[in-house]
Amino acid sequence: VFEFELYCSENVWIGVVVGAYYVGAALGLMIWPRLSDRVGRKGILKYLLPWVVVLTIATAESPSKELMTLALFLQGFFLISISVLSFVLLTECMAIADRSFAASILNAVYAAFIALFAIIAWRIPHWRSLCWVILIFSLVACSTMTWLDESPRMGATNHSKKLQSVKTFEKISSYNKGTKTLPFLINFGSPRNCLTPQEHREVSYWFLLSEPSIRPLLLPCLYLWFGISLGYFGLMYAVPILNVNAYLSVALMSSIEVIFVPFTSMIVESHGRKSLLLSSGIVGGLSLVIFPFVANEVLLYVLLLISRLGMAFAFNLAYIITPELFATSVRSNVVGMCSWFARLSVFLAPLITHSLRLPAETLMIAFGVTVISVGLTSFFIPETLGKPLEDKLVKFVDTVK
Repeated sequence: VFEFELYCSENVWIGVVVGAYYVGAALGLMIWPRLSDRVGRKGILKYLLPWVVVLTIATAESPSKELMTLALFLQGFFLISISVLSFVLLTECMAIADRSFAASILNAVYAAFIALFAIIAWRIPHWRSLCWVILIFSLVACSTMTWLDESPRMGATNHSKKLQSVKTFEKISSYNKGTKTLPFLINFGSPRNCLTPQEHREVSYWFLLSEPSIRPLLLPCLYLWFGISLGYFGLMYAVPILNVNAYLSVALMSSIEVIFVPFTSMIVESHGRKSLLLSSGIVGGLSLVIFPFVANEVLLYVLLLISRLGMAFAFNLAYIITPELFATSVRSNVVGMCSWFARLSVFLAPLITHSLRLPAETLMIAFGVTVISVGLTSFFIPETLGKPLEDKLVKFVDTVK
């Protein structure tokens, strides 16, 4: 941002501006996902999206770097939780066989936007113009909330949502009537054992971390999100160090991701989540580890694309596995906590890449080892292929035991 002199790596304000966004995201992830477990997914999404539009305009028209930093902090506070709640909502509205497909499509769309924005940023270098482009996409996202229904599963944990859940389920079933497959059909029985407000309050981060039956699942998931995000975004921030066109490289890697990530659903439904997580982590990590020992330029690009694809598969699996492992009454809370750890690694990635001033070869090996360790987390989580989603926390704990 040349207008505010935020273009020199020595400028402390660069760290402040970037950090403000992720600090806001961390605070938002502590509030909105947990609140959605109590009052519903759609209501929180409808509340958050207009704020993103307002704050994008505020960022585009910021008269000073101080106000731009404040606007970015508030953007992080409201924006990051939207992706978490969207994944949870879609997962809860899917049949067992279609959950992985839905997550894969959303991740492909996410990668497509990264590729698109990389190309736009390449051609439109002025940051204010970029903010207005982002605003257009925000308005489109807001418009989708007008036809989106609440998760039918909320009726199993919230008594006031029971009738609305039944109506939503009937609407989804009617929409798919006459088709050979029911891609939106869920396994929804009669609402049972609804959580009381007191039980909702007791489901805190400390409870999730201290509950002996939940902690063995939660800790591997937290590391899965942290490690894969560190490798994924660490590679993205390290691209300029590799003496290649940064915009073009990011666009190319994201385009490859868009093409191949949707195939994740076909693989996981035939071979399971754990095997693909293990293989994608090892393949993606090894590609980065051997990167410093290769001299051929074409092969270097091939290794970068393979590593990016392996990490994209692992990232996609993180979104598939985590909602499947935890009950409806804590699902958004858990995914929000995992996303918080992911944002922490996103914050650390540029600091490791640029501030430590390590050689590119050392960075590639470090990120590669991290991604390999992420693949090894598959040994600490159960297979979720073909397993129904649990609604009541008590039933979930009994199942884990």
